[in-house]
Amino acid sequence: MRIVIAAGGTGGHIIPALTIAHDLRALGHKITWLGLRTGFEADLVPRAGFKIKFLPGFGGIRGKSLMSLISSPLKLFRAVLSSLWFLKKHKPSGIITMGGYVCGPVGVAAWLLNIPIVIHEQNSVAGTTNRLLTRLSDNILSAYPSSFSKDIDFLHVGNPIREKFVNIGTYKMNPDFPNKINIVVTGGSLGAQQLNDVIFKFISDIQFRSKVNLVHQTGAKDFTRINEKYKTLDDCSSIEVLPYIHDIEEKYKWADLVISRAGAMSISEILACQMPSILVPYPHATDNHQYYNAKELANVNAALLVSQDDFNTLYLKVMISKLLMGPEELQKLSDSTKILFQSGANTRIATYCLTKFS
Repeated sequence: MRIVIAAGGTGGHIIPALTIAHDLRALGHKITWLGLRTGFEADLVPRAGFKIKFLPGFGGIRGKSLMSLISSPLKLFRAVLSSLWFLKKHKPSGIITMGGYVCGPVGVAAWLLNIPIVIHEQNSVAGTTNRLLTRLSDNILSAYPSSFSKDIDFLHVGNPIREKFVNIGTYKMNPDFPNKINIVVTGGSLGAQQLNDVIFKFISDIQFRSKVNLVHQTGAKDFTRINEKYKTLDDCSSIEVLPYIHDIEEKYKWADLVISRAGAMSISEILACQMPSILVPYPHATDNHQYYNAKELANVNAALLVSQDDFNTLYLKVMISKLLMGPEELQKLSDSTKILFQSGANTRIATYCLTKFS
């Protein structure tokens, strides 16, 4: 069976789509990806061994200049035509859209050609493109029971998770705890400048630097700036600074605590690894979806939720001191992640898609 996957922009859309792609390919199906050259898919998809077809440059229209707003319909039209040409040529059995602007023209083209579309939403609040595509398809899957409005008929299946996360095992604190706490910081695939600055200021205090082993993912754009700052400190032997963590599951296995943005896949991987976490939602995310993602965990005491405005050096010093003095809090957070984690999402999604495409 030939299957086309459309997903792009950030790792939050691409990583779960790659997980499904691997599962379907393992079952003998041929996978082709549609994406944009400007998104993370341009690097991640070929790296994972999948063919990718790039559509003509097209992005969303939110917050764009007047000229961008004027040119967007033309760019969208070109992207739809390119999608139509590709789908007519390859004649796939079905399309899976996993989020990102690229899904819009691909979904429209599939609808015009009467090709089945399966939509999967990873966030607790559906993105703009996926919401619009619900008018073109009745095959709608979600990671959360709250992802879509009640007037939309959808199936709650959870988020696909890479097998290496599920196999990490039970959460355990490092042997040196509470003398040392191992912390992983990640702002997601795009990084987070404000979060990076707060972490650096916190670790600059020698009193806390002596108590923390730190792995800090800065994001590619902010790596040089933050790395140069760390070089000004007297002793950085307990600090590892990276633009992007490709083996994040190994870092989670090592960590006692994760400090993270609240993108859908970051949260799903945190839940799969039973990791205690401090979640700092990106306040400008579409429809504030990161806040609602994080709130799902905070509501059952599976994570500590703090706004970007309140996430500062003082907050970190107080919170890390509290956790070092009371390690049972970390264990409680870890135990509560089991309430939300849904195992078997990969199989449910793959089975659903194959049923709809056959």
